[in-house]
Amino acid sequence: MSPVATSVGARPVVKVAGAELSERIVAALRTTVVDTDADGPDSCRLVIDDPTRELLADSDLDLAAELTITAGRVGENSGDTLFDGVVYAIGFEYDDRGGFTTVTAYDRSYGLYNGLHTTSFQNMTDGDIAKQIARDVGLTAGDIATTAVLHEHVSQVNETHIEFLERRGREVGCVVVVIGSTLHFRSPTPATDAPAPGAYDSADRLQLVPGKNLQRLTVRVTAAQQVSQVEVRGWDTSTKQALVATTDARTGTASLRDTPASVAELFGSPRGVTVDLPLGQQAECDAVAAARAEHLGSTNVFAEGVADGDPHLVAGAAVSLGQTGGRFDGKVTLTRAKHVWDDRSYRTYFTASGSHDRSVLGLVRGGGQSRTGPGGLVVALVTNATDPEKRCRVKVTFPWLDEDYETDWVRVLQLGAGADRGLQLLPEVDDEVLVGFEHGDSRRPYVLGGLYNGVDAPPKDDAVGSDGAVATRVWRSRSGHELLMSDKAGEETLELRTGDDKASVVLATSDGSITITAEGDVKVDAKGNAEVTTQGDLKVEAQGSATIKGSSGLTLESSSTVTIKGSTIKLN
Repeated sequence: MSPVATSVGARPVVKVAGAELSERIVAALRTTVVDTDADGPDSCRLVIDDPTRELLADSDLDLAAELTITAGRVGENSGDTLFDGVVYAIGFEYDDRGGFTTVTAYDRSYGLYNGLHTTSFQNMTDGDIAKQIARDVGLTAGDIATTAVLHEHVSQVNETHIEFLERRGREVGCVVVVIGSTLHFRSPTPATDAPAPGAYDSADRLQLVPGKNLQRLTVRVTAAQQVSQVEVRGWDTSTKQALVATTDARTGTASLRDTPASVAELFGSPRGVTVDLPLGQQAECDAVAAARAEHLGSTNVFAEGVADGDPHLVAGAAVSLGQTGGRFDGKVTLTRAKHVWDDRSYRTYFTASGSHDRSVLGLVRGGGQSRTGPGGLVVALVTNATDPEKRCRVKVTFPWLDEDYETDWVRVLQLGAGADRGLQLLPEVDDEVLVGFEHGDSRRPYVLGGLYNGVDAPPKDDAVGSDGAVATRVWRSRSGHELLMSDKAGEETLELRTGDDKASVVLATSDGSITITAEGDVKVDAKGNAEVTTQGDLKVEAQGSATIKGSSGLTLESSSTVTIKGSTIKLN
């Protein structure tokens, strides 16, 4: 279709630092593009014929300059603010038509894309977290959803603010929107907010009709990846119980005759099951189930097209499609709208793709669940071992990641752990430990064991013999209490010693002997009978006095001679 002719009001009004561009620059504008995107920052690009760079030098166009775009639809003089942002890039390009200056600006959400941050949030909802991040980056908190789950601890680990907020939003069905200097964390605009599908004489600018205000349109309904129901499963470590949440498939960003459930029914009504998130509360599972149902269902309808230029067609706007033949009449929420002005026309290119990011960046990222932590095992230092719930948990920090970040309480792998049983060994504060993450998610770490290093040496430096075989295995506590197993040839022993070496028990393999040594008293107390039997001689010797006493009687018996010696022998 031929381009739409330039009309009064079709050209945008560009302001830099609150002042309109000079007439010379306006006359030299080759192209103006404003791209609004639900999956990225809104952007603006100006292309100015400026082969000598004089226009750039004489203007206020510079890095960090505030830039706004006001536009009216084709045929209108009045305008709406379409873009409000900051210049981030200035460049020079050359083609067969000569040299020109390019200016690129992004809206104020772009600050959320800068820098990687590591921090944690305690006892906050996702809405509370969004408000705090808005304050941290100098934005005003606007429409912030009231989310149900109160998180004891949420980690932002080496992520940009936008990655973190969008990840949180995916789990509770919210999107991040920045308008001017205000941040919103809310549900997507429902398609049902759009006006009814229009006719050729419709006046509402959000009623899109082929041949009227639509120059090109593609609408597609698909059953691919559609499910009839979504199930989300988790695990409650406090109750040792599985968590399950289910919800019917649905979408709020498209309203056509064919629904996610109806098309899924044609192919056997498959169910979608999510098990790749470490969810520990029922409310978390419920929220994720609703968000996943929307995420999957929103791909049921895809639409893209080209419309007469209109600043009301922006990402997040709900529009209707009419006169498409019935089945494709309906309502959709736009996920992207690109406004292009050149010397011939003003057009708006739009896409409605639900919650699936079909931008180049989105395709590169992939559609799977994003991970929030390191992909493998990492080292950490223990910072706290005083678990208030006495469940053998510790807190750790990752010195290689951030000096101030500390995890929530982390479970520690214990051999044979079970109900009132197992080997209960906790690492000490400042111990180096190895940490892994459930599903690669930083919110669910596990301490797998301790590590020696150049400062914290093992208790035995001769554990390996000259033949290369491990000769000594030892378990030693902080106080030096020790259980040692020696496999040295001819010296095989099992030893139990106190830290001060004042008491020990040694079991020797070579002669089968048991040696008990104590610098203090040795007491054997049996509630029942006690019996000592030896195949050889029995010797009891005391450097002081010796007493043998039987409250109910005493029997000394031998099948051979009985010898009693003493300087004086008294019999009573």
